[in-house]
Amino acid sequence: MKRGKTNKQVGVRQSLLLAGLVLASAGAQAALSPKITVIGVVGDSLYNVNGYNGSIAYDPSAWFGKFFTLEMAYDATGVVKTTEIVDLNGTLITWNTWKPVPMISSLTIDGVLIFSATDNRRVELINDGTLPADLTGLGAPPELIAGHTYDFYSVEASQVSLGCFSGGTNNTCADNEASNVYVSAGVVFDYNWDTATFQALADTNLPNLHTLDFTQGFGGADLNFNHWSEDPNDEFDGNDIARIRLTATSVTVAVPEPETYAMLLAGLGLVGFAARRRVAMK
Repeated sequence: MKRGKTNKQVGVRQSLLLAGLVLASAGAQAALSPKITVIGVVGDSLYNVNGYNGSIAYDPSAWFGKFFTLEMAYDATGVVKTTEIVDLNGTLITWNTWKPVPMISSLTIDGVLIFSATDNRRVELINDGTLPADLTGLGAPPELIAGHTYDFYSVEASQVSLGCFSGGTNNTCADNEASNVYVSAGVVFDYNWDTATFQALADTNLPNLHTLDFTQGFGGADLNFNHWSEDPNDEFDGNDIARIRLTATSVTVAVPEPETYAMLLAGLGLVGFAARRRVAMK
């Protein structure tokens, strides 16, 4: 993830105009993306991951035990699947990923909008993946049973910046990029089906969400806090440091309103415009 320079915001009229232009250029080939709505309860604790034992410079305790609503809509049309073999504590798992996927997402906790974003993220799935006998250190949801075989579906929502962890003062960033360490939070939705009781995925292709039964398994979302910084090659390195589990009580899928899709396309158009402008400024 990169921190872009501050640009002048485009007004509402310009955004709507851009939405119309992008829709017109997309033509009839564009299909409405599915909208996933996840409702549930935020966990009652924040726990460190990946061996981290410091602070996160952000106190999320006000969210503990509160109701949340996570909404995600995406369109993976034309996105090529990549497949890799992942070693989980000695057990090889075939992991399938689609990225970058145009995504619009929002998270509300206790009636307060935490973030609303439009950007490119990822979708992942595992078909018939058998878990290792030892789940230690994997950060797996407590409902997963070692040695069982699961179908797994995951959507990465967005990242929200929380400012500087060090290198600046009062959550602002220092002029010297090399000294800045940023803190941000991201949301990843996951859902699991134990194949001993229900086969949710037929193969490793991206499923039609309307055919998935989100009442036959269990899932939720991880709210991940991370630190990241710029390396000498102008790339950004980071790692998750802490996590809150958001347990889902219901997951529904519906076709969003045309206005939502227009917002998705307009937002991605603005992302592209900002990227081109940043290149031009260099």
